Amino acid sequence: HPIFEAHVIDGKNGMDIAGWIAMRGYLAECASSCCTARNLREPSHWAGRGSVLHVLCTHDPPFFLIDLILQIQDCKNYPLGIYMVTDLDSNGNTPLHLAFQYRCSCSSVIHMLAQADPECLMIENAQGMTPLDILVRHALSMTCSVAFFQLDMMRHLCQPCYLDSLFKMIQSYKSVDRRQDDDDNDGDQNSLVTILRQGNWPALMIHDALTADFSDDLSPSCLTCVDVESGLYPFMLAAVGDKNTFDTVYQLLRMAPQLVFSESCAIFL
Repeated sequence: HPIFEAHVIDGKNGMDIAGWIAMRGYLAECASSCCTARNLREPSHWAGRGSVLHVLCTHDPPFFLIDLILQIQDCKNYPLGIYMVTDLDSNGNTPLHLAFQYRCSCSSVIHMLAQADPECLMIENAQGMTPLDILVRHALSMTCSVAFFQLDMMRHLCQPCYLDSLFKMIQSYKSVDRRQDDDDNDGDQNSLVTILRQGNWPALMIHDALTADFSDDLSPSCLTCVDVESGLYPFMLAAVGDKNTFDTVYQLLRMAPQLVFSESCAIFL
């Protein structure tokens, strides 16, 4: 669209202020007519990239602009803007997929899209990934407080989707861990050990994974199991090195406080 071509900031995903003002005027003009309003949802008007909402979610859109789109209705007073939340582009992505993938949408915009139609959290793209799968991957691949904050928001909006994404990520980690170390006795290594060795998991996510009853090798009972390779309890593994935070160590001990009085703990300390 000409507005994007004229106002996108070089090297960044966002637009300058004049660009967003121009886009607001364009959207208001489109919303005034049923025919032009439909163009906002038509991929051919956006270079095949889905709807206007798909395009905006790759350019760090301001909150007021997304709010304006979600209020747009068609001639029969159907919520045209709300329908765009679950529309798919050529790769099967919803706008929320792209918002997480490009990591350029503020948390208020993320929350607004998810609240507008929570069904968008469950839609898988062509790669079989939901928006939460992408968010979890970003949160676990880097120390990103924004990603963790957004994940916590999604946790409250759709608990089943959130837990499903955690489960798939844990299974992915275990597969990688086995391929990297085929000589180890992986049958005796539980998923909690895999998570702690990976690092970067926030304490809240570890707590949720342990209490969700995913499998026998990822449950509260794992907290009191000694790792066969290192001879350490999980909280000790978390305390060693710099991959895990103090909050993680505290959360593990909080869930199994009896370990504080164990002989192993006294030796470790």
